[in-house]
Amino acid sequence: CIVTASHLAMPVRWVWLLPMQIAVPLGYSILGIGIGSQMYFSSVLLHIVMIGILTLSASIGRRNAEKSDRIAFGRIVKERSLRVEMEFQLSKNAHERTAEWKPRDVDARSMQSSVPTTNATGIVFEGFDGLSEVDVLSRLEQLMLFGRTEHWYIDAADVRVFPKKILGHGGFGVVLG
Repeated sequence: CIVTASHLAMPVRWVWLLPMQIAVPLGYSILGIGIGSQMYFSSVLLHIVMIGILTLSASIGRRNAEKSDRIAFGRIVKERSLRVEMEFQLSKNAHERTAEWKPRDVDARSMQSSVPTTNATGIVFEGFDGLSEVDVLSRLEQLMLFGRTEHWYIDAADVRVFPKKILGHGGFGVVLG
């Protein structure tokens, strides 16, 4: 009971529980065999083996849980570092584009509905106007890589278009089902 509770409830590393993992079966062995018991000797040995198996099982379970926690933490660190690198690249690109930016003629209604964005996705999607075909393809490749790292890119093989099913239309085009 003490072994199981300590392995499940105590938020310490596996190695810190090692003294208890040795002390519990050893202590029961000393008390059961050394001092003596009213039970048969075979029953005492059976209890020692059962306590050893329980302790070993709890120890292995705790160690496996610790390993999986470390793996999950490593994945989180990797994902966050990739995100930081991508946002850094995007901010560098944004600063380069901001230096080249020239205001366009826009009407008041367009300005009211447009909101400047500072997030990474908004930076990637803006600024396609006036680029050459090679530059547009390069930006689209960057956009595809960004979509894959952010897990929102959908491969063309996974998309089916139904041209007869029109979901909506507006000033920028038609949305198909």
